[in-house]
Amino acid sequence: MISNYDIGDNIRAARKAAGLNLTQVASAIGFERGAVLRRENGRTPILAEDIPAFALVTRVPLAWFFEKHYGSDSDRVRQAHQAKRERDEAERLTFNNTRKDGSNQP
Repeated sequence: MISNYDIGDNIRAARKAAGLNLTQVASAIGFERGAVLRRENGRTPILAEDIPAFALVTRVPLAWFFEKHYGSDSDRVRQAHQAKRERDEAERLTFNNTRKDGSNQP
């Protein structure tokens, strides 16, 4: 099972991979800067319903936050950045394969 500290590390890595600072993330999700910092540091319990907001703001897939990632902080940032790129590419391909009328191309 993944710990609160691991999820906090993942939030920090996703934020850094997205090129956002604490204030930007806090503003985007309606938290105070300190509340985001306490979640990143594992000092405040992270509720499951909070994670989708972090995923949306950082564009890192939701499931990524609940996985254990190993290595240094910079390794986790690289992993988050890769997950973000893969999500963006999947969305681009989905968009390109959808017609204006909403049906998929053959």
